[in-house]
Amino acid sequence: MNAQPIPLFLDIDGVLVVYRHEESEQARLTKVPVNRQGPADHIYPSAVNIDPMVIADLNAMVGEGIVELVWLSSWDHGANRLLAPAVGLTGAPYAVAEIGSRYGDRIRAGIWIKTLAVGRWMKANRPDGSPMILVDDLLIDLPRGQMSPQRRSLSDVVEPGSLLVATDASRGMLMSQLTEIRRHASKFFTAQ
Repeated sequence: MNAQPIPLFLDIDGVLVVYRHEESEQARLTKVPVNRQGPADHIYPSAVNIDPMVIADLNAMVGEGIVELVWLSSWDHGANRLLAPAVGLTGAPYAVAEIGSRYGDRIRAGIWIKTLAVGRWMKANRPDGSPMILVDDLLIDLPRGQMSPQRRSLSDVVEPGSLLVATDASRGMLMSQLTEIRRHASKFFTAQ
């Protein structure tokens, strides 16, 4: 059995937090307040829409030790301080792959800012060749089947056994995607 859970790099906006949701999504979502603690916290929303079932399943996977949640979001450490307690993530504080910018979609010289953050975190915390799971709404394919520049940029850090999951920002992470993540992580975890 693998001694370490597989890293689950998790974006927040458009993944865990659903924004610009359609009316059909309203029934599964719960609006929760975010306890902003000072003037600097006003860059974060005062309330977020989440799917409580998604939170429960994430808590279960972390609790079972098959994944290690790593924030990969422009929220950086604000995710542990503000978001985790608001939405009910019980294992916080989680690791943070620091982006250092509120603009998580930035690409410079063909490299996505999050690719750099993942690469740094993996190099510091896992042996070369280790797989990971990454969930982000910017991984969606473009019209005509082209990869998003963000997905293309990840080719330098994605190892065999890794899984990339694209979410629709207007729906967030779905239970079917969590089932895929669980299946993938469990297979890797028990294959060692």
